[in-house]
Amino acid sequence: MQFLDELTRHLRFQVHDILQDPLPEKFDAVVVLNVLVHYAKKGREKILMNLHESLNDGGWLLPDIPQSNTSYGSVWDTYLGWLKDLSAFGFERLSSTPIGVSGNVYRKIQP
Repeated sequence: MQFLDELTRHLRFQVHDILQDPLPEKFDAVVVLNVLVHYAKKGREKILMNLHESLNDGGWLLPDIPQSNTSYGSVWDTYLGWLKDLSAFGFERLSSTPIGVSGNVYRKIQP
């Protein structure tokens, strides 16, 4: 990935086992790419609890929605349905954001 110099001053990339523990410090935003879809429901729930703990109050969670794969069958529909409402994990879905990102964007709230 290539980012503008101005943007890179505000980004930090980390490798971390979010299934095991929250991140070692709190962040304003966390982007989760190609992670949640690979876990069963209990694993996704544990990850979301850890992500909630890893965000500052009002922080943003940006999980991706990977491209549909017909080999997933009904599992895919179940996953997408689950992803629509993360309020049980302390996140509200945003319809728009100040930075123009829309779609799968959630804000940390108190559960």
